[in-house]
Amino acid sequence: MYTLKIAKSSLIIIVFILSINSCTKQQNNILNPDDENNICIYLDGNELKYNSDTPIAGFQFNHTGCVTGASGGDAESQGFTISTSGSAVLGFSFAGATIPSGSGTLITLEGEVTQECLLNFVFSDSDGGALDIDISDSPCATLSLMTWNLENFPKSGLETINYVSTTINEYQPDIIALQEMPTDINHEGISLLVEALPDYNFILGTNSFASLAFLYRENSLIEYIDYFNMLESIDISEFNNIDIDYILLRNPLTLHMKWHDNDLYIINNHFKCCGDGLIQMELLFECDEDEERYFSFDSCAANCNSGDCFSTFDEEYRRLLASQFFQQYTDTDQNVIILGDLNDELTDHDSTNVFLDLLEDENFIFADMNIAEGHHDYWSYPGYPSHIDHILLTSPLENSFNNLHSSIKVLPVDLNFMNWDQYDFLVSDHRPVLLKLAY
Repeated sequence: MYTLKIAKSSLIIIVFILSINSCTKQQNNILNPDDENNICIYLDGNELKYNSDTPIAGFQFNHTGCVTGASGGDAESQGFTISTSGSAVLGFSFAGATIPSGSGTLITLEGEVTQECLLNFVFSDSDGGALDIDISDSPCATLSLMTWNLENFPKSGLETINYVSTTINEYQPDIIALQEMPTDINHEGISLLVEALPDYNFILGTNSFASLAFLYRENSLIEYIDYFNMLESIDISEFNNIDIDYILLRNPLTLHMKWHDNDLYIINNHFKCCGDGLIQMELLFECDEDEERYFSFDSCAANCNSGDCFSTFDEEYRRLLASQFFQQYTDTDQNVIILGDLNDELTDHDSTNVFLDLLEDENFIFADMNIAEGHHDYWSYPGYPSHIDHILLTSPLENSFNNLHSSIKVLPVDLNFMNWDQYDFLVSDHRPVLLKLAY
Protein backbone atom coordinates (compact mmCIF):
# COMPACT_ATOMS: atom_id res chain seq x y z
CA MET A 1 0.00 0.00 0.00
CA TYR A 2 2.84 2.39 0.85
CA THR A 3 4.49 1.71 -2.51
CA LEU A 4 1.24 2.40 -4.28
CA LYS A 5 0.77 5.73 -2.52
CA ILE A 6 4.29 6.85 -3.47
CA ALA A 7 3.78 5.78 -7.07
CA LYS A 8 0.39 7.47 -7.26
CA SER A 9 1.81 10.70 -5.88
CA SER A 10 4.66 10.52 -8.38
CA LEU A 11 2.22 10.10 -11.25
CA ILE A 12 0.19 13.10 -10.05
CA ILE A 13 3.37 15.21 -9.87
CA ILE A 14 4.50 14.07 -13.31
CA VAL A 15 1.09 14.76 -14.84
CA PHE A 16 1.02 18.20 -13.18
CA ILE A 17 4.47 19.11 -14.54
CA LEU A 18 3.65 17.84 -18.01
CA SER A 19 0.36 19.72 -18.02
CA ILE A 20 2.28 23.02 -17.92
CA ASN A 21 3.24 22.27 -21.53
CA SER A 22 -0.27 21.28 -22.55
CA CYS A 23 -1.51 24.76 -23.54
CA THR A 24 0.11 24.53 -26.97
CA LYS A 25 -1.48 21.15 -27.48
CA GLN A 26 -4.90 22.48 -26.49
CA GLN A 27 -4.49 25.35 -28.95
CA ASN A 28 -3.59 22.87 -31.68
CA ASN A 29 -6.73 20.90 -30.89
CA ILE A 30 -8.80 24.05 -31.33
CA LEU A 31 -7.19 24.65 -34.72
CA ASN A 32 -7.56 21.00 -35.71
CA PRO A 33 -10.51 19.60 -33.77
CA ASP A 34 -10.27 16.20 -35.53
CA ASP A 35 -6.91 15.53 -33.90
CA GLU A 36 -8.23 13.59 -30.92
CA ASN A 37 -6.35 11.33 -28.54
CA ASN A 38 -8.30 8.14 -27.97
CA ILE A 39 -7.61 4.78 -26.40
CA CYS A 40 -9.74 1.67 -26.54
CA ILE A 41 -9.20 -1.10 -23.99
CA TYR A 42 -10.66 -4.55 -23.57
CA LEU A 43 -10.04 -7.61 -21.45
CA ASP A 44 -8.89 -10.77 -23.24
CA GLY A 45 -8.76 -13.45 -20.55
CA ASN A 46 -6.40 -11.89 -18.01
CA GLU A 47 -4.66 -9.68 -20.56
CA LEU A 48 -5.71 -6.03 -20.60
CA LYS A 49 -5.28 -5.01 -24.23
CA TYR A 50 -5.30 -1.59 -25.83
CA ASN A 51 -5.45 0.32 -29.09
CA SER A 52 -4.22 3.90 -28.83
CA ASP A 53 -3.84 6.82 -31.24
CA THR A 54 -1.11 8.36 -29.11
CA PRO A 55 1.73 7.19 -26.83
CA ILE A 56 0.67 6.31 -23.28
CA ALA A 57 2.70 7.92 -20.50
CA GLY A 58 0.76 6.59 -17.51
CA PHE A 59 -2.36 4.75 -16.44
CA GLN A 60 -4.31 3.76 -13.37
CA PHE A 61 -7.62 2.05 -12.63
CA ASN A 62 -9.57 0.68 -9.72
CA HIS A 63 -10.91 -2.80 -9.15
CA THR A 64 -13.31 -4.45 -6.72
CA GLY A 65 -10.67 -6.75 -5.22
CA CYS A 66 -10.45 -9.11 -8.20
CA VAL A 67 -6.85 -8.21 -9.12
CA THR A 68 -4.15 -9.83 -7.01
CA GLY A 69 -1.21 -8.74 -9.17
CA ALA A 70 -0.20 -7.08 -12.47
CA SER A 71 2.91 -7.40 -14.61
CA GLY A 72 4.26 -7.90 -18.11
CA GLY A 73 2.82 -6.56 -21.33
CA ASP A 74 4.02 -3.46 -23.14
CA ALA A 75 4.03 -1.53 -19.87
CA GLU A 76 6.79 -3.72 -18.45
CA SER A 77 8.71 -3.90 -21.74
CA GLN A 78 8.84 -0.08 -21.82
CA GLY A 79 10.22 0.06 -18.27
CA PHE A 80 7.05 1.15 -16.49
CA THR A 81 6.77 0.81 -12.73
CA ILE A 82 3.63 -1.25 -12.06
CA SER A 83 2.03 -1.18 -8.63
CA THR A 84 -1.05 -2.96 -7.31
CA SER A 85 -3.15 -2.78 -4.18
CA GLY A 86 -6.40 -4.28 -2.97
CA SER A 87 -8.34 -1.68 -4.96
CA ALA A 88 -6.12 -0.13 -7.67
CA VAL A 89 -3.45 -0.70 -10.34
CA LEU A 90 -0.98 2.01 -11.35
CA GLY A 91 1.63 2.18 -14.10
CA PHE A 92 4.07 4.89 -15.21
CA SER A 93 7.74 5.47 -15.98
CA PHE A 94 10.11 7.42 -13.72
CA ALA A 95 12.33 7.91 -16.79
CA GLY A 96 9.52 9.44 -18.85
CA ALA A 97 9.18 6.48 -21.21
CA THR A 98 5.94 5.93 -23.08
CA ILE A 99 4.10 3.02 -24.62
CA PRO A 100 4.03 3.81 -28.37
CA SER A 101 0.75 4.33 -30.19
CA GLY A 102 -0.68 1.18 -31.66
CA SER A 103 -2.14 -2.06 -30.31
CA GLY A 104 -1.01 -4.72 -27.88
CA THR A 105 -1.20 -6.09 -24.36
CA LEU A 106 -0.92 -3.34 -21.77
CA ILE A 107 -0.46 -5.62 -18.74
CA THR A 108 -1.39 -9.09 -17.59
CA LEU A 109 -3.59 -9.22 -14.50
CA GLU A 110 -3.62 -11.94 -11.86
CA GLY A 111 -6.77 -13.13 -10.11
CA GLU A 112 -10.36 -13.86 -11.08
CA VAL A 113 -10.63 -10.84 -13.33
CA THR A 114 -13.71 -9.80 -15.29
CA GLN A 115 -14.49 -6.62 -17.17
CA GLU A 116 -17.17 -5.74 -14.61
CA CYS A 117 -14.67 -5.67 -11.74
CA LEU A 118 -12.45 -3.03 -13.40
CA LEU A 119 -13.47 0.64 -13.23
CA ASN A 120 -12.36 4.29 -13.12
CA PHE A 121 -9.69 4.08 -15.84
CA VAL A 122 -7.37 7.09 -16.18
CA PHE A 123 -4.74 7.32 -18.95
CA SER A 124 -2.40 10.23 -19.69
CA ASP A 125 -0.25 11.19 -22.66
CA SER A 126 3.29 12.56 -22.58
CA ASP A 127 1.98 16.15 -22.38
CA GLY A 128 0.01 15.40 -19.24
CA GLY A 129 -3.28 15.40 -21.11
CA ALA A 130 -6.00 12.90 -20.35
CA LEU A 131 -6.80 10.33 -23.03
CA ASP A 132 -10.40 9.62 -23.98
CA ILE A 133 -11.08 6.02 -23.00
CA ASP A 134 -13.48 3.53 -24.52
CA ILE A 135 -14.01 0.16 -22.85
CA SER A 136 -15.00 -2.61 -25.24
CA ASP A 137 -16.21 -6.17 -24.74
CA SER A 138 -14.47 -7.30 -27.96
CA PRO A 139 -11.20 -6.56 -29.79
CA CYS A 140 -11.41 -2.87 -30.60
CA ALA A 141 -8.28 -2.33 -32.67
CA THR A 142 -8.95 -0.13 -35.67
CA LEU A 143 -7.61 -0.77 -39.14
CA SER A 144 -5.83 2.32 -40.41
CA LEU A 145 -5.23 2.94 -44.11
CA MET A 146 -3.47 5.82 -45.82
CA THR A 147 -3.43 6.83 -49.48
CA TRP A 148 -0.70 9.24 -50.59
CA ASN A 149 0.37 10.38 -54.04
CA LEU A 150 4.08 11.09 -53.63
CA GLU A 151 4.49 12.82 -57.03
CA ASN A 152 7.56 11.45 -58.77
CA PHE A 153 9.00 9.96 -55.57
CA PRO A 154 11.52 10.94 -54.31
CA LYS A 155 11.20 14.35 -55.92
CA SER A 156 13.79 15.93 -53.60
CA GLY A 157 15.89 12.88 -52.79
CA LEU A 158 16.73 12.27 -49.15
CA GLU A 159 14.61 15.20 -47.98
CA THR A 160 11.54 13.49 -49.41
CA ILE A 161 12.46 10.05 -48.07
CA ASN A 162 13.18 11.33 -44.57
CA TYR A 163 9.94 13.27 -44.32
CA VAL A 164 7.75 10.52 -45.76
CA SER A 165 9.23 7.89 -43.43
CA THR A 166 8.94 10.22 -40.44
CA THR A 167 5.27 10.90 -41.22
CA ILE A 168 4.48 7.21 -41.63
CA ASN A 169 6.26 6.37 -38.37
CA GLU A 170 4.30 9.13 -36.63
CA TYR A 171 0.84 8.00 -37.74
CA GLN A 172 1.71 4.29 -38.06
CA PRO A 173 -1.04 3.27 -40.48
CA ASP A 174 -1.41 -0.45 -40.99
CA ILE A 175 -1.60 -0.14 -44.78
CA ILE A 176 -0.34 2.66 -47.05
CA ALA A 177 -1.29 2.90 -50.73
CA LEU A 178 1.29 4.96 -52.62
CA GLN A 179 1.09 6.47 -56.10
CA GLU A 180 3.79 7.83 -58.44
CA MET A 181 6.50 5.52 -57.18
CA PRO A 182 9.58 4.40 -59.19
CA THR A 183 9.03 1.40 -61.45
CA ASP A 184 12.23 -0.42 -60.43
CA ILE A 185 12.15 -2.34 -57.13
CA ASN A 186 15.90 -1.77 -56.88
CA HIS A 187 15.58 2.02 -57.11
CA GLU A 188 17.69 3.63 -54.39
CA GLY A 189 14.77 5.75 -53.20
CA ILE A 190 12.67 2.64 -52.55
CA SER A 191 15.57 0.91 -50.79
CA LEU A 192 16.12 3.88 -48.47
CA LEU A 193 12.40 4.22 -47.72
CA VAL A 194 12.08 0.53 -46.86
CA GLU A 195 15.22 0.75 -44.70
CA ALA A 196 13.69 3.67 -42.77
CA LEU A 197 10.47 1.70 -42.17
CA PRO A 198 11.64 -1.65 -40.75
CA ASP A 199 8.17 -2.54 -39.41
CA TYR A 200 6.67 -2.48 -42.90
CA ASN A 201 6.70 -4.77 -45.92
CA PHE A 202 6.83 -3.23 -49.41
CA ILE A 203 4.99 -4.24 -52.60
CA LEU A 204 5.56 -2.57 -55.99
CA GLY A 205 3.21 -2.78 -58.97
CA THR A 206 4.25 -3.56 -62.54
CA ASN A 207 3.35 -0.30 -64.26
CA SER A 208 5.69 1.15 -66.85
CA PHE A 209 5.70 4.60 -65.23
CA ALA A 210 4.56 6.31 -62.01
CA SER A 211 3.93 2.96 -60.39
CA LEU A 212 1.59 1.95 -57.58
CA ALA A 213 2.86 0.46 -54.32
CA PHE A 214 1.81 -0.73 -50.88
CA LEU A 215 3.44 -0.62 -47.47
CA TYR A 216 1.81 -2.89 -44.90
CA ARG A 217 2.47 -4.39 -41.49
CA GLU A 218 0.89 -7.34 -39.73
CA ASN A 219 -0.35 -7.76 -36.18
CA SER A 220 -2.50 -10.22 -34.27
CA LEU A 221 -5.63 -9.01 -36.11
CA ILE A 222 -4.20 -8.25 -39.58
CA GLU A 223 -2.66 -10.97 -41.72
CA TYR A 224 -1.09 -10.69 -45.19
CA ILE A 225 -2.40 -13.17 -47.76
CA ASP A 226 -1.35 -12.08 -51.26
CA TYR A 227 -1.19 -9.28 -53.80
CA PHE A 228 -2.07 -9.21 -57.49
CA ASN A 229 -2.83 -6.96 -60.44
CA MET A 230 -6.59 -6.71 -60.73
CA LEU A 231 -6.78 -6.73 -64.54
CA GLU A 232 -4.75 -9.91 -64.74
CA SER A 233 -6.94 -11.61 -62.16
CA ILE A 234 -10.17 -10.98 -64.10
CA ASP A 235 -8.56 -11.39 -67.55
CA ILE A 236 -10.14 -8.39 -69.28
CA SER A 237 -8.64 -6.42 -72.16
CA GLU A 238 -11.48 -4.05 -73.12
CA PHE A 239 -14.28 -2.17 -71.43
CA ASN A 240 -17.01 -0.47 -73.44
CA ASN A 241 -15.00 -1.45 -76.56
CA ILE A 242 -12.00 0.59 -75.41
CA ASP A 243 -8.64 -0.82 -74.35
CA ILE A 244 -8.82 -1.20 -70.55
CA ASP A 245 -5.17 -0.19 -70.14
CA TYR A 246 -5.99 3.08 -71.89
CA ILE A 247 -8.95 3.68 -69.58
CA LEU A 248 -7.24 2.89 -66.28
CA LEU A 249 -3.74 3.97 -67.37
CA ARG A 250 -2.23 1.90 -64.53
CA ASN A 251 -3.09 -1.66 -63.60
CA PRO A 252 -4.90 -1.50 -60.23
CA LEU A 253 -2.74 -3.12 -57.54
CA THR A 254 -4.70 -5.28 -55.10
CA LEU A 255 -3.62 -6.27 -51.61
CA HIS A 256 -5.40 -9.25 -50.02
CA MET A 257 -5.37 -9.23 -46.22
CA LYS A 258 -7.25 -10.92 -43.38
CA TRP A 259 -8.73 -8.59 -40.77
CA HIS A 260 -10.24 -10.35 -37.75
CA ASP A 261 -10.08 -13.51 -39.94
CA ASN A 262 -12.26 -11.87 -42.63
CA ASP A 263 -11.01 -11.37 -46.19
CA LEU A 264 -10.20 -7.76 -47.05
CA TYR A 265 -9.18 -6.48 -50.49
CA ILE A 266 -7.54 -3.07 -50.91
CA ILE A 267 -7.28 -1.82 -54.51
CA ASN A 268 -4.76 0.96 -55.20
CA ASN A 269 -5.42 3.24 -58.20
CA HIS A 270 -4.18 6.29 -60.04
CA PHE A 271 -6.69 7.49 -62.65
CA LYS A 272 -5.87 9.66 -65.66
CA CYS A 273 -5.47 13.31 -64.75
CA CYS A 274 -6.53 16.61 -66.23
CA GLY A 275 -9.33 17.68 -68.55
CA ASP A 276 -11.67 20.62 -69.04
CA GLY A 277 -14.39 19.67 -66.55
CA LEU A 278 -16.73 18.27 -69.22
CA ILE A 279 -17.44 14.66 -70.13
CA GLN A 280 -17.14 14.25 -73.91
CA MET A 281 -17.81 10.68 -75.02
CA GLU A 282 -16.91 11.13 -78.69
CA LEU A 283 -13.54 10.17 -80.09
CA LEU A 284 -11.47 13.35 -80.44
CA PHE A 285 -8.44 14.29 -82.50
CA GLU A 286 -5.48 16.21 -81.15
CA CYS A 287 -2.54 17.89 -82.85
CA ASP A 288 0.65 17.03 -81.01
CA GLU A 289 1.96 20.49 -81.84
CA ASP A 290 -0.58 22.65 -80.01
CA GLU A 291 -2.66 20.12 -78.01
CA GLU A 292 -5.89 21.56 -79.41
CA ARG A 293 -8.69 19.02 -79.84
CA TYR A 294 -11.11 18.58 -82.73
CA PHE A 295 -14.15 16.42 -83.45
CA SER A 296 -12.81 15.19 -86.80
CA PHE A 297 -9.46 14.22 -88.23
CA ASP A 298 -9.92 16.63 -91.14
CA SER A 299 -10.48 19.60 -88.80
CA CYS A 300 -7.41 18.63 -86.83
CA ALA A 301 -5.26 18.26 -89.95
CA ALA A 302 -6.47 21.60 -91.34
CA ASN A 303 -5.40 23.44 -88.19
CA CYS A 304 -2.17 21.58 -87.51
CA ASN A 305 0.68 23.44 -89.20
CA SER A 306 3.26 20.78 -88.39
CA GLY A 307 3.26 17.55 -86.44
CA ASP A 308 0.68 14.79 -86.51
CA CYS A 309 -2.95 14.41 -85.52
CA PHE A 310 -3.89 11.45 -83.36
CA SER A 311 -7.12 10.09 -81.89
CA THR A 312 -7.82 10.29 -78.19
CA PHE A 313 -10.66 10.17 -75.67
CA ASP A 314 -11.53 12.89 -73.20
CA GLU A 315 -9.86 12.52 -69.78
CA GLU A 316 -13.14 12.87 -67.88
CA TYR A 317 -14.68 10.16 -70.06
CA ARG A 318 -11.78 7.84 -69.23
CA ARG A 319 -12.34 8.46 -65.51
CA LEU A 320 -16.07 7.88 -65.97
CA LEU A 321 -15.35 4.53 -67.65
CA ALA A 322 -12.87 3.66 -64.88
CA SER A 323 -15.56 4.28 -62.27
CA GLN A 324 -18.09 2.23 -64.22
CA PHE A 325 -15.52 -0.56 -64.55
CA PHE A 326 -15.13 -0.77 -60.76
CA GLN A 327 -18.88 -0.66 -60.28
CA GLN A 328 -19.28 -3.63 -62.62
CA TYR A 329 -16.27 -5.75 -61.61
CA THR A 330 -16.09 -5.23 -57.84
CA ASP A 331 -17.49 -8.07 -55.77
CA THR A 332 -19.69 -6.03 -53.44
CA ASP A 333 -20.38 -9.05 -51.23
CA GLN A 334 -16.74 -8.87 -50.13
CA ASN A 335 -14.93 -6.35 -47.92
CA VAL A 336 -13.32 -4.18 -50.60
CA ILE A 337 -11.61 -0.80 -50.30
CA ILE A 338 -10.88 1.12 -53.52
CA LEU A 339 -8.56 4.05 -52.94
CA GLY A 340 -5.93 6.29 -54.48
CA ASP A 341 -5.53 9.38 -56.59
CA LEU A 342 -8.77 9.23 -58.60
CA ASN A 343 -8.11 12.69 -60.06
CA ASP A 344 -11.65 14.10 -59.95
CA GLU A 345 -14.10 15.60 -57.49
CA LEU A 346 -17.06 13.92 -55.82
CA THR A 347 -19.13 17.11 -55.68
CA ASP A 348 -19.36 17.92 -59.40
CA HIS A 349 -22.80 18.41 -60.92
CA ASP A 350 -24.44 15.17 -62.05
CA SER A 351 -23.86 15.98 -65.73
CA THR A 352 -20.10 16.28 -65.19
CA ASN A 353 -19.58 13.88 -62.27
CA VAL A 354 -17.42 10.92 -63.31
CA PHE A 355 -18.33 9.08 -60.07
CA LEU A 356 -22.10 9.40 -60.47
CA ASP A 357 -22.73 5.67 -61.00
CA LEU A 358 -20.78 4.78 -57.85
CA LEU A 359 -22.40 7.59 -55.85
CA GLU A 360 -25.87 6.35 -56.75
CA ASP A 361 -25.07 2.69 -56.09
CA GLU A 362 -26.05 1.61 -52.56
CA ASN A 363 -23.33 -1.06 -52.67
CA PHE A 364 -20.60 1.61 -52.42
CA ILE A 365 -19.73 4.31 -49.87
CA PHE A 366 -17.29 7.16 -50.43
CA ALA A 367 -15.74 7.38 -46.97
CA ASP A 368 -14.35 10.86 -47.69
CA MET A 369 -17.59 12.50 -48.85
CA ASN A 370 -17.67 14.80 -45.79
CA ILE A 371 -14.17 15.99 -46.69
CA ALA A 372 -15.21 16.67 -50.28
CA GLU A 373 -18.23 18.64 -49.09
CA GLY A 374 -16.21 20.51 -46.45
CA HIS A 375 -13.86 23.48 -46.44
CA HIS A 376 -11.09 23.53 -49.04
CA ASP A 377 -8.47 23.97 -46.29
CA TYR A 378 -8.91 20.25 -45.58
CA TRP A 379 -8.77 18.97 -49.17
CA SER A 380 -6.08 16.64 -50.47
CA TYR A 381 -4.91 18.78 -53.39
CA PRO A 382 -4.64 22.39 -52.17
CA GLY A 383 -2.73 23.59 -55.23
CA TYR A 384 -5.90 23.68 -57.33
CA PRO A 385 -7.65 23.55 -54.75
CA SER A 386 -9.62 20.32 -55.03
CA HIS A 387 -10.20 17.05 -53.24
CA ILE A 388 -9.25 14.24 -55.64
CA ASP A 389 -7.80 11.46 -53.44
CA HIS A 390 -10.62 9.16 -52.39
CA ILE A 391 -11.41 6.06 -50.36
CA LEU A 392 -14.37 3.96 -51.49
CA LEU A 393 -15.86 1.11 -49.43
CA THR A 394 -18.21 -1.71 -50.32
CA SER A 395 -21.37 -2.01 -48.24
CA PRO A 396 -20.19 -4.93 -46.01
CA LEU A 397 -17.83 -2.37 -44.42
CA GLU A 398 -20.61 0.13 -43.74
CA ASN A 399 -21.12 -0.86 -40.11
CA SER A 400 -17.40 -0.53 -39.42
CA PHE A 401 -17.29 2.89 -41.07
CA ASN A 402 -20.35 4.08 -39.14
CA ASN A 403 -18.81 2.93 -35.86
CA LEU A 404 -18.27 5.80 -33.43
CA HIS A 405 -14.54 5.09 -33.35
CA SER A 406 -14.00 5.19 -37.13
CA SER A 407 -12.70 8.38 -38.72
CA ILE A 408 -11.27 9.81 -41.91
CA LYS A 409 -9.29 12.98 -42.52
CA VAL A 410 -6.76 14.63 -44.77
CA LEU A 411 -3.48 15.03 -42.88
CA PRO A 412 -2.25 18.65 -43.04
CA VAL A 413 1.37 17.55 -43.32
CA ASP A 414 2.31 20.71 -45.23
CA LEU A 415 1.90 22.72 -42.01
CA ASN A 416 5.25 21.30 -40.90
CA PHE A 417 6.87 23.45 -43.60
CA MET A 418 7.22 27.19 -44.10
CA ASN A 419 4.45 27.18 -46.71
CA TRP A 420 2.69 25.00 -49.26
CA ASP A 421 5.28 25.71 -51.96
CA GLN A 422 8.07 24.34 -49.77
CA TYR A 423 6.11 21.15 -49.03
CA ASP A 424 5.30 20.81 -52.73
CA PHE A 425 8.97 21.20 -53.63
CA LEU A 426 10.30 18.80 -51.01
CA VAL A 427 7.57 16.15 -50.75
CA SER A 428 4.52 16.16 -53.03
CA ASP A 429 1.65 18.15 -54.48
CA HIS A 430 -0.81 15.89 -52.61
CA ARG A 431 -1.62 15.46 -48.94
CA PRO A 432 -2.28 11.98 -47.55
CA VAL A 433 -5.77 10.79 -46.59
CA LEU A 434 -6.02 8.58 -43.48
CA LEU A 435 -8.94 6.25 -42.75
CA LYS A 436 -9.44 4.42 -39.44
CA LEU A 437 -12.00 1.62 -39.43
CA ALA A 438 -13.23 0.22 -36.14
CA TYR A 439 -14.17 -3.43 -36.04
